[in-house]
Amino acid sequence: MMSSDLRETLLAGTADLPPSRRIDLPRAVREGTRVRRRRQALTTVVALVAVAGLALAGPAVLRGSLSGGHRSAPASPTQPALSYGPLVVDFSAGWLPGHLADAAVDRSTASGDGLVGIEFIDDRSWVKDADVKITVFDPSVRTDFAAKELARQASDDSTPGPTIKGSPSTWTHLPAGFSGVLTWRLSAKAWVVIDVEASDSSYLVDLPETTAQRIAENLRFGVREPVLFPFSVLAPEGTLREVGTLQLGQGSDMLGILEFGDNSMPISSDHTIMSTEAPDLGRSPGISVYLSPAGSEKVCPSDGALARTTTPGGQEAFVHFTATDGCVILSPVHGEEVRIMIVGSSMVRAMPLDAALAFADTVQVVPRPKDRTSWVKPVR
Repeated sequence: MMSSDLRETLLAGTADLPPSRRIDLPRAVREGTRVRRRRQALTTVVALVAVAGLALAGPAVLRGSLSGGHRSAPASPTQPALSYGPLVVDFSAGWLPGHLADAAVDRSTASGDGLVGIEFIDDRSWVKDADVKITVFDPSVRTDFAAKELARQASDDSTPGPTIKGSPSTWTHLPAGFSGVLTWRLSAKAWVVIDVEASDSSYLVDLPETTAQRIAENLRFGVREPVLFPFSVLAPEGTLREVGTLQLGQGSDMLGILEFGDNSMPISSDHTIMSTEAPDLGRSPGISVYLSPAGSEKVCPSDGALARTTTPGGQEAFVHFTATDGCVILSPVHGEEVRIMIVGSSMVRAMPLDAALAFADTVQVVPRPKDRTSWVKPVR
């Protein structure tokens, strides 16, 4: 369990803050995303923890390695101010363990209001696989994430962690596999959560908590890397705006999901933003735009027959609309089908069928969607 002074330090970032808009990434579709391979020993790991870890230390060794440095001063005011938003990733990993450092490693990103995350995945065999998930969030915006982290750190599995760049941290040992979670308060506006998990203790050369600490110490902030997609779209008119993006790994059929919402609409999150299994469709209102390979099953938010029609620009489209949801699926372009999913009665009112068909005409797919070097900024 974390010490009382660290808990007070963490709570300082969220005291007396009003509830704010929270986004759910992704509120996407059921089909398309790959189900990650997992060894039997890891099947009990919580779905939100998908990350790289390693040699499991005994309790005494673990506590001994984490006991020092937790009464440090608050984060330095010179710490960089992070930029949050759905179209930018403002940090990068300066060091990753093992094969996760390879340039070709599978990688997923998620970003939105007050939150950005990157997941690095190496699952090339059943014998050795590993993940590292790094999430940075603003606790004054993502009060849901802050509450979950405080609850995690109050558990008996959490101990004071190392001091990282002058700021305290906690380490939470997870019961399955070689895994755990390091939570670090970089600044009042940036908490960092590093999940590590591995299927084999020999995958990495150090303890899970030591690996997480080294990742944290080598994070680079202020990089402002743009989120790139295999398609672009004109921003819809009215109050709809981009509220989140999910850029999926190379093993997924859906390469990227762009999410639009209403400025005044509260959208919740359950900390599954980096899950490679898409959550159930329709948990919160929004408009999702993504690609699926030609010939994929045509799935809409609600059951019902698809009607064939054409867009104002003359493209063949399959549609299904009700008062509470709708979908538009275009014929394949460069081997990919453009799909627009509309969930929630407020979203249907904001983008009814005619507007959705016109919106679909603005989607431009890059000539080589599988070639990530050809990807572009998703909103024009």
